[in-house]
Amino acid sequence: MSKKLLVPKLCGSSSHEFALYPDENHNGIVITEVEHLELHDIYLKIYPVIIKKIVKRYEKSLKCDLFIAEAIVANAVPSLLKVFFDISFRIKKAADSQNGNLSIAKIDITSELPADLDIGGIIQKIRTDFVLNTELIYLIGEIFDFTKVDVCLDCKNPPTHQNSFVNHNSRLYKRSILNGLFERAKKMFFTIRNSFFTAKIGILNESYMTSPMVKKGLYGRYFEKIGLDIDIDNSNYSNNVVLRGEIFKTEDFDNSEINFLLNKMSLNTKERVLFKSKLVKYLRKFYPIDSLEMLHDYITALDKKFDDIKVDNVLSGSGSDAKSIFFLSLARKRKIKIFRSQHGGYYGYYKTRYYYENYKWINEYSSCDYYLTWGWNESIQHNLFNTKCLPFMSPWLSERKNFWSKNLRITSKKYSFDVIIAPTRLSPFSSIAHINSVDEIALRSDDLVSIVQELTRVDLNVLYKSPSLLSNDGYQVSINKMKKIGKNKFYFMDRIDKGITLELLEQAPIILWDTLGTGFLECIACGIPTVVYIHSYLSFTEQMKVILRKLESVGIVHTNEKSLACEILLYKNNMGKWFLDKKRKEYIEEFADLFCNTSEDWSDKLIAKISLLGSHDERKYGVRAPW
Repeated sequence: MSKKLLVPKLCGSSSHEFALYPDENHNGIVITEVEHLELHDIYLKIYPVIIKKIVKRYEKSLKCDLFIAEAIVANAVPSLLKVFFDISFRIKKAADSQNGNLSIAKIDITSELPADLDIGGIIQKIRTDFVLNTELIYLIGEIFDFTKVDVCLDCKNPPTHQNSFVNHNSRLYKRSILNGLFERAKKMFFTIRNSFFTAKIGILNESYMTSPMVKKGLYGRYFEKIGLDIDIDNSNYSNNVVLRGEIFKTEDFDNSEINFLLNKMSLNTKERVLFKSKLVKYLRKFYPIDSLEMLHDYITALDKKFDDIKVDNVLSGSGSDAKSIFFLSLARKRKIKIFRSQHGGYYGYYKTRYYYENYKWINEYSSCDYYLTWGWNESIQHNLFNTKCLPFMSPWLSERKNFWSKNLRITSKKYSFDVIIAPTRLSPFSSIAHINSVDEIALRSDDLVSIVQELTRVDLNVLYKSPSLLSNDGYQVSINKMKKIGKNKFYFMDRIDKGITLELLEQAPIILWDTLGTGFLECIACGIPTVVYIHSYLSFTEQMKVILRKLESVGIVHTNEKSLACEILLYKNNMGKWFLDKKRKEYIEEFADLFCNTSEDWSDKLIAKISLLGSHDERKYGVRAPW
């Protein structure tokens, strides 16, 4: 039997290649939902053990403070480990499926990653870059003694840059030139007015909180923006081979926790030895420079920031870069209380969004004293950090709700389309989350085609809103199928922007999602008619499953295409009655209270919460990390 060349994705129709990652045509190796959950439980046991060992080396080799070392190592290590573990597991499944008859392309793996790539940038590159994934296949493929061949893989990455891309989630006004000018004038007014105040709360990485803060006039009077611009030339840094050899060692992985994973993969003795050596080689190469070689320069530069910062508390939004982690660690050492506000959806109701699932979750959840959720509380979040979680509300959703209540009118007018389909974006390669991962692409593609078939069968007109250029590339065959099936009842939007707009909802009265993400939460919180199609309840918490079944009973959640089409048709013929159904209203409110809670006076409650918990009493660091 001739050996097929193991590649990240099929670039053509060659019968001599074997795709590692799945595509919409059912090529490649799928890590099933059950396997992801089983692996997740194994990974949770590994991360704290490895973090603890590396932190000790930071203390010894770098003379780094324990508190800072814990934060910065936990920022990068779990993400890198998960990528390596997942790719290794996937390659082992590929080897088993082909009885080991695979070859790998020889590739130079000595080149360094750019020094300006933080952990987020590195993971993003792994998610999307064909050449980098070919390199990882070569590195990990050596574990399984695949034949090495000299071959040139000519496969370009699909386009991802969109010059016209607009993030509409940040806008809280009706789109027009006049409104835009008014908003700029308002910002200028607040800037001038607030210069007369001394803020007591710093705000970092505010992201979606910016517009709500401006609208409420909170900057200056209560909040001061913290900028982390520091003058460090990345070009002066490169991988320190000796230092990386001191920090990452093979013996760190001689433990029972790693053995659980190796047993799961059914590796033999030789493969186990190679697995550990390749893992260490991988960490030495991919660990971000800003978290190691640049560590002391970052600490020194950011420490000076506190000469000008007079705040007692800091509120942080999104942000997983090393600068933010360093700054927050230094702030906590000064006993400045750190509050984090939940950034988006998915948290609180997915099993793998408890802790350590990805670097964002680690940073948001462990680099703070209090984590302000969108409603869910510690009774839902069974983990070692639950005392930090405080049920709160979303400032962004609160203001979006206010915007929609003033501008959106649910009427029975004639729309151009009957429903908007808004699928989520999927990564083409390995990601740090199993939710919305490449493993779902074939399933999601088939579902979308079936949904369009059912919708157009009952004479419904469909508007398809693509989430990204990458998604267009990944769903190319399915999009063509949908166009062919839907004919003149299926329209594909050419423009790709993020978020829901008034202009979009003026074209169709209801939105269909294929995941329970931020977009769905916005619709539920803001009274926008919506439905969601989900294939399985497996990855949700038990409490979430109960709520989902309630929403399914009132036609919001669907697990089959026929019921979905019937519900949208029913809505089309009875738009005014959608929110009048008592059970539907009750279940929507129950869901919103837990996962997308809002309040008109969120700003007063936020200031009161920070004033209460961030008082000048003796501050506590809270629960220590489990390593």
